[in-house]
Amino acid sequence: MVNIVVVSHSRKLAEGVIELASQMTQGKVKFALAAGIDDPENPIGTDPVAVMMAIEEVLDDDVLVMVDMGSAILSTDMAKELLGEEKMARVQICAAPLVEGTVAAAVAAASGLSVEQVMAEAHQALTAKYAQLGQSEALPTMSLPEGATDTHNDSKSFSWTVTNPTGIHARPASAIARCLNQFDAEVQIVNGDRVLNAKSMNNVALLGIKCGDVITLHAHGPEAQQAIDAFAALAATQFGDDNAVPEAVVKKKSDVLAVTICRIERGLPQLTQRAAAAKDVEIARLSQAIAAAKQELEILIATTTEQLTDNEAAIFSAHQMMLEDGELFDTTLERLEQQPAPVEQLWLGVISQMADEYRAIEDTYLRERYIDVYDVGMRVLGLLLGHPLFTLPPAHSPTLIIANYLLPSEIMALDSTLTEGVCFTTIGAQSHAAILAAARGIAVFIDRNGKRTRQWQDGTRVQLATDSGEIMAV
Repeated sequence: MVNIVVVSHSRKLAEGVIELASQMTQGKVKFALAAGIDDPENPIGTDPVAVMMAIEEVLDDDVLVMVDMGSAILSTDMAKELLGEEKMARVQICAAPLVEGTVAAAVAAASGLSVEQVMAEAHQALTAKYAQLGQSEALPTMSLPEGATDTHNDSKSFSWTVTNPTGIHARPASAIARCLNQFDAEVQIVNGDRVLNAKSMNNVALLGIKCGDVITLHAHGPEAQQAIDAFAALAATQFGDDNAVPEAVVKKKSDVLAVTICRIERGLPQLTQRAAAAKDVEIARLSQAIAAAKQELEILIATTTEQLTDNEAAIFSAHQMMLEDGELFDTTLERLEQQPAPVEQLWLGVISQMADEYRAIEDTYLRERYIDVYDVGMRVLGLLLGHPLFTLPPAHSPTLIIANYLLPSEIMALDSTLTEGVCFTTIGAQSHAAILAAARGIAVFIDRNGKRTRQWQDGTRVQLATDSGEIMAV
């Protein structure tokens, strides 16, 4: 990981730059500042000792120092001498513009790139701005990267019509870069006739993607499908630029309601043991179940168009894509070749492994996508077994559901006239289940590990304050 020091004549400017960069990186990068001088009447300036101390503050990893101009550079050079050669070997000083360069560097650092790669991203920070303003010719020492025209023949692809009102600007571009840098895959993003590396925030911003543009992501490599899936999930939220559900209470309305608690605790299903049939029979069963699952999703999408926005409905389009790309099917067949077994057991193993891979991702938003993997997997598994694996108890009176999780498709099956709220104990407000519940007007509460709600048993009558998230005894 690369940490960043901001050296500026103005403390207020440095604080603002760090605030902006921090918003792009979700706390994954350490920042320190050495800005202004300790003179209330003349606060503008830089102090070599302060620069040295700021560098030492974050020297547990490689450090990139961003400077504004003049004495900031001189003060940093003097700080190098104070630190000594051994420490300064881990420090790089960057001449990129302070604001744009720091933001680009921070996004690259949050993606786990090396200090050399982080600095290269900082140096390219102005290219997107110049391109968007049509002033590229004013960059005498920098050239815009040429769009690549070749993609791998075996690459996986996903296309999306951008609905962000202001297009893909810095924040969604940084979200795309952070998302894709987690995967061992080469990824290119296409807009019109231009193709650029999608792991670079600068490149993504450089494409000048506007609302209504159709963009395509090509991925090639060991984790190409995971990159495609993560990109599709991110696209469904306008690349993190929409009004995200807050991690606390999603208000349905300001009211105090008498409700009945319905508790649901979910785990993976336990399958009945049976002898495996012939391989071709097992393969045919899985193919038929996947085809039926695709049809069910088509019906679900068609019947929810009036309840959901295009972005919300795209959650289930992403579920379709998971089945259409063939990876889950192919992996199950590979396991069947290695060790013949009932196909439902192999399918459950593949689904569980993919869900675990998502749960291990550091990024909070992407980690929540394991529930979508379960949703797709349990839909196919239920069709293989001939019965649904999860069922929701019917609501006969105003209800608050307390669950470790619900599947996104289950949210669409809830009676929103009686389900006053859902409270999740293991998934968060960025999960698709929470987003869909809020879209349907159902109040959403997050109670990590169930600490607030463990006292309320199934069937208990309580009062629910939808504006504050309080649950009170009747």
